[in-house]
Amino acid sequence: MTTTRWQALLRALTYHAIMCRDPMGEVGGALYIVKTKALGGTKDEYLEAIRLGLASDVDFAKLYHLNHSDATARAFLRAVEADLLAGTPAPR
Repeated sequence: MTTTRWQALLRALTYHAIMCRDPMGEVGGALYIVKTKALGGTKDEYLEAIRLGLASDVDFAKLYHLNHSDATARAFLRAVEADLLAGTPAPR
């Protein structure tokens, strides 16, 4: 997966959390993004994007202009990953 592709998929996942006071409350929104195959991404592609992103040294707060720290963004992505792996249903 290209750097541009996984960054685009992560941007889609973090879209709901960008301005929220509690980004962890937006994990369901990220699951919905995966469920609806936003940007044509499959569940496996989103999981790969999360893994590539978490393994990178990119500062998510700067890359995605988040109102939260890189650590918070990484915690959010780990929570999304865990729910995807657990098969947690996305909200309707």
